[in-house]
Amino acid sequence: MESAPALVALSNVRKTYRKGEAEIRAVDGVSLRIEAGESLSIVGRSGSGKSTLMSLIGCIDVPTSGQVAFKDRRVESMSDRERSRLRNQSIGFVFQSFHLIPELTVEQNVETPLLYSGIPESQWREPVRRALASVSLESRATHLPSELSGGEAQRVAIARALVRDPELVLADEPTGNLDSATEAEIADLLFSLPGSGRTLVLITHDAGLARRADRRVELRDGRVVEEFR
Repeated sequence: MESAPALVALSNVRKTYRKGEAEIRAVDGVSLRIEAGESLSIVGRSGSGKSTLMSLIGCIDVPTSGQVAFKDRRVESMSDRERSRLRNQSIGFVFQSFHLIPELTVEQNVETPLLYSGIPESQWREPVRRALASVSLESRATHLPSELSGGEAQRVAIARALVRDPELVLADEPTGNLDSATEAEIADLLFSLPGSGRTLVLITHDAGLARRADRRVELRDGRVVEEFR
């Protein structure tokens, strides 16, 4: 009996860039399976290739060589439009710097992925309400980002990532701008996601945060050098 396909599978993936005459191998021969419903942390020093690997897992970029598959669909064979649709429907992103639009309310920031979804605006209210409820911020829906604490701003960013009910959530240093108490709160929220059927991939310098994942891999010079469970 064949096993179910991985949510994301990377096979001998390389991503190279030219810098003058030099070739930079940001990701160098990575093979990795990410299973549905698991939490995975990716760790490594600055310059180890973590952000490039996140872009490949998140279907933002395509490899120079090798294969990336999302539920057995070859990402490098997709058009830009197909990859954009896949990201909008199936992947949520959370970043260290929140990336909230200052002129928009909390509710309007959470709505932004729906602008490109094809879902009629008349049907936005319920997914936005549900996303804000999942991060306990319904009462802040009409506030501006400038009126929020750092923890609240990151929770809005998480709600925005969840509004399309994605299968995969990618979090890049999501606690890097937070104090320790707020960091613990956001970590608890993120690690609750696999329990609701989602997959979490976390990129972090924080060893304690990384150890909370079901599995963690260490990158060095663009290669996976160690894996822990």
